This record gives sequence, C-alpha cells and structure tokens, in this order.
Amino acid sequence: MDKFRLKFIEEATDNINDLEDALLIIENDTENKELVERIFRAMHSLKGGGAMFGFTHLSEFTHNLENVYDLVREGKKKITRKLLDITLASVDHMKILISDENLDAPEIRTRHTDLSLQIKKLIEDDSVQITESNAIELLKKTNNKLNTYYIYFEPNQDIFGDGTNPLFLVDELHTLGNCRVFAHLN
Repeated sequence: MDKFRLKFIEEATDNINDLEDALLIIENDTENKELVERIFRAMHSLKGGGAMFGFTHLSEFTHNLENVYDLVREGKKKITRKLLDITLASVDHMKILISDENLDAPEIRTRHTDLSLQIKKLIEDDSVQITESNAIELLKKTNNKLNTYYIYFEPNQDIFGDGTNPLFLVDELHTLGNCRVFAHLN
C-alpha cells in the first residue's frame, strides 16, 4: 500500500500545483468558466484521492472548498478577492496536509481549524440551509423531483490489490444525499 500512497502524494502535489497556477491566472479573469472547471476538478481529485488513501483531513478540507467552487460553477457565487485569498491560503495548507496528515503540529491544527471556518462561512453566506423539514417544501417550490437510484456494486476479488478501498466509495455516495447500504457478504 505504501507505493500507492507515494503515488497519490506525487499526483496530489501535481494537482495542488495546477490548482495554484489556475488560481493565479483566474485573478485577472474571474469570469473564465474553463479555469473554474479546472480549479473544481483539481479539488475533486484531491478530495477523492485523499479519502481513498487515508488522507482524511485533506479530503474533508478540500471537500468544503470544492463546495464553494461548485457554487461558483452554478453561478450562485462570484469569485471575489476574499475567496481567492482564502483559496490561495488553502493551497499552501493542502501542501502541508500531505506531509502532516494527522495535524500533529499545533500551529498546523490551528491553521486548519481557522481556514475550515473561513471556508464554511463562505458557503453559509450565500446558501440556503436545507433541513429535513424544509427539503420537501423547497423541492415543491423549485419543481424538482426526488430521485431514487439503485446501485449494485460487486467488486472484483482482487479489489484491494490496487489500493482501492470500497468503503471509501460507499462514503462518497453518502455525500450525495440520503443513502442506504445493504451489504451481501456471501
């Protein structure tokens, strides 16, 4: 598994560098949809890979930042100086999370908490808080349908051989909405 973690670290470093490059370019072109997609994809890759290879703090941190850029993609949020400053500070923090994945250093833990709160505040400032009690009402108002999906997943017998952990895949499905898992372990 160590070789897979090392490969992830190498790819994550490339993604972080690409993310940083895209952020520096978008400063002068905040309406550039291709750059927004590039930023979102880099974060999405970091989140998924981080979860798969046990970099939980990186995955959770990037997930929240990815949510902000999802709002940008949907036109619900604009790229502002504040957003860029927080994102660039987050890029520096992501570089550290790769080497100190457990937040062992107190100053890193403090920085992690501070940036996480700033990112959550960015999301809360512009989004409606959806609770179970108002979700149905919101769906009725927007004429959206509630969808149900049945996903059957049967992994190959050697799934663990390439470093894949199916539990992380199931966790990822839970982020999409209500989810029920029925395991057949025969």
